[in-house]
This record gives sequence, structure tokens and C-alpha cells, in this order.
Amino acid sequence: MTDNPRSAIWQIGLARLSGWILPYRCVVCALPAERLQDLCLDCELRLPWLKGVCEHCQESLPAGSSKPICAACIVKPPAFDRMVSLFEYDFPVNALVQGLKFSDRTSFARVFGELMAKHLEELFISQALPKPQVIVPVPLHKARLYERGFNQAEFIAVHVRSKLGVPMRADLVLRTKSTEAQSSLGLDDRRHNVKQAFHLKKAMPYRHVAILDDVVTSGNTVAELAKVLKQAGAETVQVWSVCKALSRK
Repeated sequence: MTDNPRSAIWQIGLARLSGWILPYRCVVCALPAERLQDLCLDCELRLPWLKGVCEHCQESLPAGSSKPICAACIVKPPAFDRMVSLFEYDFPVNALVQGLKFSDRTSFARVFGELMAKHLEELFISQALPKPQVIVPVPLHKARLYERGFNQAEFIAVHVRSKLGVPMRADLVLRTKSTEAQSSLGLDDRRHNVKQAFHLKKAMPYRHVAILDDVVTSGNTVAELAKVLKQAGAETVQVWSVCKALSRK
């Protein structure tokens, strides 16, 4: 399925059809959303939106900092050029992510994708954030994909693509190494866990790429993928994620 987004597109079609037949209900409070989205405005405003974070790594900046980039990223810049994460990995977003990944609540991917596209469109205007040429969802290893049945990053990316008009390529990169969950490992083990985990499958004609994932923890996974894309010719690599698990608060 990672070679072909048709399964994710089919899910979008079913979700839109159900939205026409049944009223939209908020995925957080379960009340009628009163708009064409499965999230009411009150709950959207109360979500744990990331604020006061570094533009490169999305970790918290020191209180009162006037610089948009943290000292760690100035001393040692990450392999990617910019990260945009919507939320801190906290309730209720963490519960929605878990529901998407482990309970087949694929409608949550539509909510995440629509929120991400809306936020990115604002950044394209307010911060002159350049729009990439292509979106590359972080691939799953074939064993994990077989177990889960779908790639949650790809499902989210299909909705972002639909809203932003940026092509998505899920066939460029292969995850050849079955890795442990990053959240269960220490920092050094996380770096080793994803080392050489990705390989390019096809020629990469894009110079500006956005990697998309559901959750970024240490950033080592997306950094390893960014290295592969840059070695293949990408000049600029952004990272887009629904959540960032903060280590600095």
C-alpha cells in the first residue's frame, strides 16, 4: 500500500460520503460539530497547540527568548531545515493519535490532515514559509504495515495533499529496517535504532521536500529520512508532524 495511495483515497471518499449522510460529530466531545469537520470550534481552541518552540526542532525555547532558534540547533543544526508541528503530544491529541494507529479510527486522519493544512496555509502567508514540491510520508516497515494494515502518516498526508494541492509520493522511500518504537528508547539508542533505516527506491527529482509524520519524539527518525533525501538531491527538507513530544519544558 505504501506504493499506491488508492487505499487512503478510498477512505477519504467513504468519510466524505458519511459526512453527507450523517451529521459531523466532534472527535473530542462527540457533540454535533456544526461545521463540515469532525471537530467543534470549542474543542479545536482547547487543543494543546505548540507555542514558544524552536523553528528547527520544535522544542521549547527558554522563557523570554527573542530568537526563533534554540542554542542546540544553532550549534548543531538538524539534518532537516524546518519543522512544523501542530500540538504537544498531550491529551486529547495523544488519545486521537493512539486511536488512529491502533483502533483503526481512520477518520481521525482527516481531522489531523485538515488542521495541518489550515495551519500550514497560515504559515505560507504569515511567515512566508515556502511551499514544498512534494510530501513524503514517513514509511512503515513492511512487517509493521502488515500488522497495522495502513500507514497513518500516509492517510494524514492524503488529506493534506487534497487541501494544499501539493503532490504526495509514498513510493520514493523504503523502510528496510524494522525498528523499535522510539518512545521506548533512550537518546543514544534512538539514533542507533533508525540509522540506515531508509533507502531510496526511485529517482528523486524534487529539490524541496516535506516529510510528514504523525508524532515526532527525538527527531532522529525524520532526521535520518532527511539525510537520505538530501543525499538524493533535495536541497531543502521540511518536517511536518501532528505532534511533538517535548523533552524540554
